[in-house]
Amino acid sequence: MKKAIRLIAVIAILGFTGGAVSAQTLTITDSNYGNGVFSGTYVGTNSQPAITIATSKPVTIINSVVSGPGDLIYSYYASNPNITIMNTLGTGTYPGGTGQYKGRFVKIDGPEGVTIEHCTLESTGGIYLDDYKGDTSANQTIRIRYNKVHNIDGRKTDGNGGYRNGNTNNDFFRAQFVQLNHIGNNGPVNGIEIAWNEVVNDPYNSRVEDNINIGGGGSGTSGSPMQIHDNYIQGAYPALPGAQYQQTFSGGGILLSDGGGGGASWVQAHDNIVVGTTNYGVQINGGSNCAYWNNRIVASGFLPSGEKIWAMNRGGILDQGNNNIAHQPGNVNVGNVIGWVWPAGTINNGGSTGARGDAYFPENPDDYNHQTWWTPNDGAHPTISDEANEYNGWTQRLNNNNVFVGALSGYIVVRNRWTNNLINTDSGFTCSNVGTNYWDAQWAFEMTTDGYYKLRNREQGPAGPTNSYINTENGFQCTGIVSDWWSAQWSIERTSDGYFRLKNRWQGTYINTESGFQCTNIQPGWWSAMWSFQAGS
Repeated sequence: MKKAIRLIAVIAILGFTGGAVSAQTLTITDSNYGNGVFSGTYVGTNSQPAITIATSKPVTIINSVVSGPGDLIYSYYASNPNITIMNTLGTGTYPGGTGQYKGRFVKIDGPEGVTIEHCTLESTGGIYLDDYKGDTSANQTIRIRYNKVHNIDGRKTDGNGGYRNGNTNNDFFRAQFVQLNHIGNNGPVNGIEIAWNEVVNDPYNSRVEDNINIGGGGSGTSGSPMQIHDNYIQGAYPALPGAQYQQTFSGGGILLSDGGGGGASWVQAHDNIVVGTTNYGVQINGGSNCAYWNNRIVASGFLPSGEKIWAMNRGGILDQGNNNIAHQPGNVNVGNVIGWVWPAGTINNGGSTGARGDAYFPENPDDYNHQTWWTPNDGAHPTISDEANEYNGWTQRLNNNNVFVGALSGYIVVRNRWTNNLINTDSGFTCSNVGTNYWDAQWAFEMTTDGYYKLRNREQGPAGPTNSYINTENGFQCTGIVSDWWSAQWSIERTSDGYFRLKNRWQGTYINTESGFQCTNIQPGWWSAMWSFQAGS
């Protein structure tokens, strides 16, 4: 038994690979292409991305850790038909200097087909895709799903180790969780989907513009509209949201059409939860055949600290944008739940009590008749506690739909709900009472390119005597494997109350402790087959 060193940095550096530190950049070219699948730990600089894709062949980046002050994963007109990024942790670091800002997690100019799933973004400039060059089919589309995002940050450095706090273009870079720009250049694109992402921006530690922005020229098709659904978006603020002098802010939640260039078309946003995004919750700005419905759009007008947000504007907006045409054709917004508060004394409310700024539909006033105006049980305005309840509703939605968001990064302990014990190899392959700091109780979750996971033991992994994975090849065991064995691949199922089941791809059976430590058929309600995941200590 080997105990883990109590350093977060060790976990972050070893990440998914558990091998030697590769604190260097990677440029993917035809000469080092191999099978096109890349995993590792890569660290960029201000001028050099952690990973640069410079091949026209399909590329998959999986089970990786990328970090740096600049762009983390970058491609510039590489004529690449398919870029897939999965189970990857991306962290932006302080860029130093004066007037510098953190780069994007992913920046691709001239994308053809892009999939970004089950990634975790921490303190980055988000995802930027510009000037689509694909064939517009569902085989060369854009899918951004199941990601977990914390603090999209476009603040510029102040030269003194911190960030500028002003509210002008000199003080920040317009960063987004997702910006799709000029995506319809080759014609409307089929199958675009932005779904099941969790985005949380903290006040004073982030500066996002639009969390999701569909820029001018972005277009789905009439038969396959762009789908933005089942996302949780919390927070969009100026640098100092509690400062009275920062009473204007242009960012917000989901912008279906960005007005300029004729706006976007055939974009639909539904079943999203948008909380506390200041200037707007969901907006259509120009464009055509855009729609949002069945979204929850809620803001108390206050920060978690209790400070007023001085720049509060509207929850739902549908306006003419830059085109000066009243009510763009086909634009619709119905059936949303909206509760948006202007605190007393702020820019839109000079009164002594809070007021509502739920919506602004100047081109089609009838839209006011097709919303649900959010009212809590006590009849007052939404509060900070009500905002927190929206997140509780989101986690319940994840549980009910068996959805897991983010990357499984670093080394993880797997704890049984029924016995409270950990899966480990301390005295054989078992589930017993050992510490979370034991390496033999820590597992790397390595994702396959088709979405399953292999569970590699840290003690018996590359740093230990063997390279051992949980499998059912010859009974239930932890041994060396052949890389493509289905017996060593597992799907993760969520329970309705937040636990997980581990189902074997080959046998269709589940890991459980019902009659000893085993992998068998189960009953759905067995706590013995339910597990929680936490970082190894």
